[in-house]
Amino acid sequence: MATFCCPTGWELHDNICYLFERDNQLIYEEADAYCWVKGARLLSINGYVKHKYISDWLLKHDMRDNTWYTSGEYYQGVVSWNHNQYQSDRSQQFWASGKLPLPTTRFFRVAYVRGGPQMDGYGWEVVSPSIKSAFICEMSRTDAQEMKIESRDFTYGQGNTNIKNIERGPVITEQPESVVVFENPPSALIECKAIGNPIPHFEWRRDGNTDVTSQLNNRYTLSAGRFTIQDPVENEDRGEYQCSVENKYGKILSNPATIIFGYLHGFSPVKPEDVQANKFEGSRISCQAPAGFPDVTYSWFMNDVSQPIFSGDQNFFISSSGYLYFSEVQPTDFRKYYCSVTLISTSLYKPAISQSPSRFSLGVQLIVTGTEHGYFKPFIYTHTFPSPALKGSRIRLECIAYGSLPLRYSWRREDGRPFEKGTTLSDRNRVLTIVNAQLESEGNYICTVNGKAGVTSKVLGLSVEAKPYFPFDIGDRLADPGQTLKWRCAAVARPAAVYTWYKDGELIETVPGKIEIKRNLLLIHNVDITRDEGMYQCGATNVHGTTFSYGQLKVLSFMPTFDKNPLPQFVQMPEGGNYSIPCKVEAAPVPDVVWMKSGSVLPLTPGDINGHIGMTLENAIVFNDVMFSDAGIYTCKATNVNGEAINTTRVEVVRGISISEAPRDTRVMSNRTAFLYCQASYDSLHFDLTYQWKINGHVIDLKNNYHFIQTKRDNLDGLYIRQAQFEHTGLYTCEAKTTLHIDSKSAYLYVNGPPGAPAGAYVVPATVRPDSARLVWTITPAINHGSPVTMYDIEAELGLYPGRWEVIASDVSEILSSQEAKTFGLREEQRSIVVNGLLPNIDYRFRVRAINDYGRGQEASRGSVSIKTPSTAPVVAPRNIRGLDEGKVGTLNIMWDPLDESEYSGTGVGYNVYFKKADEPKDFFHAKVNGSTSNMYTHLVGEENYYLDYEVKIGAFNTHGSGPNSSLTVVKSAEGMPIATVMMGDCDNYNGSAFSMSWTAVEDTREVMKGRLKGYRIRYWHKEHPDFITWRDLYGQHEETIIIGLEDNTNYWASVQVMNYAGVGPIGEIRLAETFHLPPQAYPRHVQVWPRDKHSVTVKWQGISTTSVDEETLQGYIVRIWKIQEDIRTARDIVVDKDPVAVVDNLQIQTVYVLRVLGYSIGGDGSLSPHVYFTVEGGNVPFDPTTTEFCFDRTMCGTASNINYSFILLLIVRKGKYRKGKQANFIYLKSGYLVNYYRKFKIMADDWGAIVDEQEKNLTKKVDSLNIAGNAASGGDRSDVTSTQPAESQGAEGGAVAGAGDSTAPKVEAGASGESDEKETSAADESLLRKILHSKIVPTKAELDILQKDPNSPLYSIKSFDALNLKPELLKGVYEMGFNAPSKIQETALPTLLADPPTNMIAQSQSGTGKTAAFTLTMLSRVDSNLPYTQCLCLAPTYELALQIGSVTEKMAKHMPTVKIGYAVKGERIPRGQKCMDHILIGTPGTVLDWALKFKNFDPKKLKVFVLDEADVMIALQGHQGHSIKIQRQLSKTCQMLLFSATYEEEVMRFAQAVIPNSPIVIRLRRDEETLDNIRQFYVQCQDQEDKFIALSNIYGAISIGQSMIFCATRRTAHWLSEKMTKDGHAVALLSGDLDIGQRAAIINRFRDGKEKVLITTNVSARGIDVEMVTVVVNFDLPILQDTKQADCETYLHRIGRTGRFGKAGLAINMIDSNKSLQVMKAIEKHFGRTIERLDTDDVEAIEKIST
Repeated sequence: MATFCCPTGWELHDNICYLFERDNQLIYEEADAYCWVKGARLLSINGYVKHKYISDWLLKHDMRDNTWYTSGEYYQGVVSWNHNQYQSDRSQQFWASGKLPLPTTRFFRVAYVRGGPQMDGYGWEVVSPSIKSAFICEMSRTDAQEMKIESRDFTYGQGNTNIKNIERGPVITEQPESVVVFENPPSALIECKAIGNPIPHFEWRRDGNTDVTSQLNNRYTLSAGRFTIQDPVENEDRGEYQCSVENKYGKILSNPATIIFGYLHGFSPVKPEDVQANKFEGSRISCQAPAGFPDVTYSWFMNDVSQPIFSGDQNFFISSSGYLYFSEVQPTDFRKYYCSVTLISTSLYKPAISQSPSRFSLGVQLIVTGTEHGYFKPFIYTHTFPSPALKGSRIRLECIAYGSLPLRYSWRREDGRPFEKGTTLSDRNRVLTIVNAQLESEGNYICTVNGKAGVTSKVLGLSVEAKPYFPFDIGDRLADPGQTLKWRCAAVARPAAVYTWYKDGELIETVPGKIEIKRNLLLIHNVDITRDEGMYQCGATNVHGTTFSYGQLKVLSFMPTFDKNPLPQFVQMPEGGNYSIPCKVEAAPVPDVVWMKSGSVLPLTPGDINGHIGMTLENAIVFNDVMFSDAGIYTCKATNVNGEAINTTRVEVVRGISISEAPRDTRVMSNRTAFLYCQASYDSLHFDLTYQWKINGHVIDLKNNYHFIQTKRDNLDGLYIRQAQFEHTGLYTCEAKTTLHIDSKSAYLYVNGPPGAPAGAYVVPATVRPDSARLVWTITPAINHGSPVTMYDIEAELGLYPGRWEVIASDVSEILSSQEAKTFGLREEQRSIVVNGLLPNIDYRFRVRAINDYGRGQEASRGSVSIKTPSTAPVVAPRNIRGLDEGKVGTLNIMWDPLDESEYSGTGVGYNVYFKKADEPKDFFHAKVNGSTSNMYTHLVGEENYYLDYEVKIGAFNTHGSGPNSSLTVVKSAEGMPIATVMMGDCDNYNGSAFSMSWTAVEDTREVMKGRLKGYRIRYWHKEHPDFITWRDLYGQHEETIIIGLEDNTNYWASVQVMNYAGVGPIGEIRLAETFHLPPQAYPRHVQVWPRDKHSVTVKWQGISTTSVDEETLQGYIVRIWKIQEDIRTARDIVVDKDPVAVVDNLQIQTVYVLRVLGYSIGGDGSLSPHVYFTVEGGNVPFDPTTTEFCFDRTMCGTASNINYSFILLLIVRKGKYRKGKQANFIYLKSGYLVNYYRKFKIMADDWGAIVDEQEKNLTKKVDSLNIAGNAASGGDRSDVTSTQPAESQGAEGGAVAGAGDSTAPKVEAGASGESDEKETSAADESLLRKILHSKIVPTKAELDILQKDPNSPLYSIKSFDALNLKPELLKGVYEMGFNAPSKIQETALPTLLADPPTNMIAQSQSGTGKTAAFTLTMLSRVDSNLPYTQCLCLAPTYELALQIGSVTEKMAKHMPTVKIGYAVKGERIPRGQKCMDHILIGTPGTVLDWALKFKNFDPKKLKVFVLDEADVMIALQGHQGHSIKIQRQLSKTCQMLLFSATYEEEVMRFAQAVIPNSPIVIRLRRDEETLDNIRQFYVQCQDQEDKFIALSNIYGAISIGQSMIFCATRRTAHWLSEKMTKDGHAVALLSGDLDIGQRAAIINRFRDGKEKVLITTNVSARGIDVEMVTVVVNFDLPILQDTKQADCETYLHRIGRTGRFGKAGLAINMIDSNKSLQVMKAIEKHFGRTIERLDTDDVEAIEKIST
């Protein structure tokens, strides 16, 4: 009911109107201005009764726990209200925390927040005025009456006059801007724009007293409001300018604008002093810049001005202060440095510039001195620019640290708020930039630097000032004669503004009794039309300038009128309902209004609506519970001094409607679906029925809210709530409406699930101890979400590690925390617990996460205010006490892990070291080691005390005392030098490159070894070169070894020395050794496998001979065999004599084996024959390495079924001598019938070798005839593919073609220009281009088909990343990347990907749908940075795609500094045997396979996540399928395997099922068929290419075309057409295959942004690229298939599908220039069943019709 007693939207209580504004949240000053211009003030509290009303209202209506501004100001323990008009008492019962804030608190604005005293739900809290918050306005009921007049506009009293014809005073639409002039530009201008009726005229004035005209100076030009100065001169033109705008209704002044002249002086010619810096310490060089105005920017160069220092260098940093910083001076930094300054403008001035001047300094020499002193903890410098920081400016916060590299920088806001929109981090996070900074940006920013020697943080306090601005204009006033007018003006300004008032451009002075100025309130008494009408403006001024707000005062006097709002002839009211009839009268002065029924005046009082019939303040008559007796004739009568007017209507009462099936209270689990019924019965013959749903009084936007669907269920109307979220909890109201009636019913929906966030977590200061503190928090029933809270997790953030929240107390009982709160004297809704296990001298923040029967809450409470525990002596003992193996002889070396910085407990940290000989009764020796990072102590014990046991314990100390000691640990003293001599045995020949040697093992005892045996040092040297001694260490106890890698047939001397950890023993005996001649150098050829029986085969080969004098005599052959899924290290050897035949038995059926044959001798194993693949069933198996497929049952690999039983030979062609590291030249040859089944050719066992020799001769001739490129494998593809796939063979025997290309025939276009001269775009290039273009998520409406093979694995979706319970640092990275909400595929995929146990998945997803972020999130969530090995592997088909994925991963892991990300791609190397320490590895299949199996750089069985991206591209690249499958076979069964592909062809599915086993979940996008229904198609008959261009010109000249695409067959045609259209004035973009990926992406992005209107392209270049908002597609050449020369209908559909997007109409125009192209068009017509109409381009009217 209160709605009618105050203005709409206000609440009435105790004769005060309140506005609770929560939808338009503002900062404090803006909220204060909002209330003020409405005639109200921010809320003031004058007692407990008023406070209780406010608290109760908020408790009932505030569902989001908002912060609510009041006018309260807290200072030194006192709360003042309404700008110090009065003060309130100091009672603690009003405060949300139950206690007064500290008098030193930094914030001072008082606001209401949830968590008040026991009898209230809300209380006070001091808050920052720069946070956008809700607010409460209040005004008296009397003041509300004035809003009737203040709400008038210029149409008031004008009847139905067109608003464009209404006369009014001038209004400035664009204020002049201040200008800074640089370096003699040709002109400078300032401009003022305004409107008015009549049209106003402009005048300019300088410095308040000089009229500016063209007569004043002939360089001045004035045109309307534009003022131009030719050749500006500082002495004549500098000054403050102001524009005045005037018409017959008055004059107004613009904001002042200044013209200033910038300058930049020169550097001093005196040579600057050298700067000395210590090596590996921080330093800086000052630019010593000359004076410049208004601002300068700095650049630095080294050695000379040709070597710039770029941002992003980890050591250098160029500050806006002019300093060049060095974080850690390197010896190489010893050089000269040059500073350059360039004059620039600021946000306050618009530049008038020809060229910005620059100056260069003389060089400053940096002299590097000193020695290294270990690691330095970061020491931070900070800067803020500009100073002072202004609203709207670009603010730059700098944080640069001295310290040992590398240094990692991070930022956060002290109060935990996210950065404001427009905030960016750059230059290795050393610079935080706020673009167009607002007042909300101010506050404390914390920069944290993490280095090798520790972590340092520093607070930057940012205060933002503001030139005055008016968030709400003063507006126009249409006043009554004789009225007292209150005109309010409120600007936001920092510092505060001083106000002035003007009328018609003249300053207003106070005239008692007539006009008064009270700061920002203008009072005009007894308004008079002659005296007071005119243009008014309020000026607000502070140190940053003056700003005006404008309004016109018009005095009205006319009799009442209903012309604009007459009542209808009759009104129907519903029986039993409530109804109101408005009386909208316009009159001046305000009329008296009465209502009459049948001529009798009704006794109604405006504002009283409590009876059966009432009247609102807006004069509407209100009926409550309508009865049939209310029918009759009703008249509204309005009277003022000018006359009266009446408005009459006839009222009928009709029967209403009723809701027969009302919604009922319902409970639903979060992310599930609920349905609320609402079915109404009504008179369907006479009325239409509509439903409207509200939640908590707010209308639900059914169109734009995914969660709500209004539909039927069980044939009854109602509302679906899909995937219900906790914010959907509330009161739902269904309103059934006809044109006359309304009925409503309500019910509550409760969304159940894990609890919400507790509120108001804080630490009781008096309870803070070094190791504990009492934490208090508040809960309300609203957070239960359907199940009472049972437990809590307490999480803590250490100030040393911002953003890292860890659970320090889990499963805290609700009962226990409630009892503790009660014992501690807290309120009923509060909980408390003592948090133990804290560390002394640490800044802590705490937060609380609630738990109920549904699980842990997704959100924790806000972090508490930071507290610091008191300092004490250390409470933690050092860990990992140990000795040093390589300690100096005669010393005891004690090592330990130093305390973490969080364990220091105070300052002055060091270590107490206690030790003594084991089993000796004497006391411990005590030594003190200073320095918190110290980790070793050395004590001289004498050489005689070698390798003895010492008992050691270590404790830490600080300025408060000593902490606990570690437990006793036995540490041995250093070893002595070994004295034992090794007794040599024999040295024997081993093979052609090795000999063996033996010796007598040395006894491993303390006495013999002077310690313990470390191993043996083997020394050997060439007999002819005794000065070149080689030694190798053999660790552990041994008696023999083999020395390898030697020259054949050579003598060597050898000896052995024993080693311990102190050194090497004396040299003993030496022995002479010898190597054999070389093993067989040739390899067996023509290896053939023949089936023998069910489990064995016969192997035959062409034998070898060892006739060279350098080779040992052949002894026999070895047949080496292994299964295809294994490798050669698991091979089985079958040794035979010199007969070139062997039987291999014990074979499995249906298994592919690999076989190689070699000869051997005493010189060793010879060269291996090439691989042969076979099965026991059928002998040799043809193998295609491009697809890693084998051919069984006479079926050919791949799709070329007409070429049977062939395989690919890879020939390596050497040019000159092959050197290590030089890439070989490769070429593929496809030849038929080299090796075939013996059943096919019936080759006899005796002659098969001769036939193969003959074939090989023919093949050799073909190879010799080839012109092989110098580096055939070094093309643009930087993937692991050794060579690109060959072109198809042209001859019967197969030809040979060098170079790149696709094996399938490409589709090309042909028209008048001939066949295509474009190369087919590779799948890899298409994929990379899609990634570049879709750098942000592309919204998709495509539905998901989910094929869930495991029915027990639940699928559900999420609507926010918060719902995934991600690590906080990972979630922060996600949001900083701009991912505000999950994409379509992420909604469904992420919950499954992150679920436990892990689930395998196959997903179809194009670039731009967010799939890279999806699997990156999975990897980063699974990885454990504490484990020093690779845990996640992602395979990409090419080098570029791998880097794209890596870029996303690194950005997302930005706040996870301990996670290491590496790349296994071409050019990256890890030494053989060394382990990869990267937690996440991203690479290409070939390199990854080498790292895993060949070099053993990481263990695939330890992988937790395996991702295979771009599977369709993987298939298109040779060798990648096989490599990927081999990698997958090495994984453990618990590894989570994920595959993504853009297409879902059968070949992709076969590959996916081979790689991803174990019943994966399959997600694919449901395809929306492209349609031609909304595309109108035409063709134009032309004679030749020139005629086509003329026709095209006629079309573009006759109709309006937004954006268009033109397809040509060849690059030549495209270039020709582009030149022609450009000359005709069209903005043309040209896209063809001779551009690289980056260029093509840039062109498409420009076209998509509308910078060019025409895109001319060849078909191949545009394939797979979607560019939207195209209205016309022109086929300059129709597409045809190259191989058949027939119509290419698929490409035609793809082309014209670029238009007609999203249901809009599109045009497709086809150019026909021959009978051939006409036939192609006819075929297209037939294929699609659509008629393509002819268009006569010589008929302008015909052309114009196609655009309608």
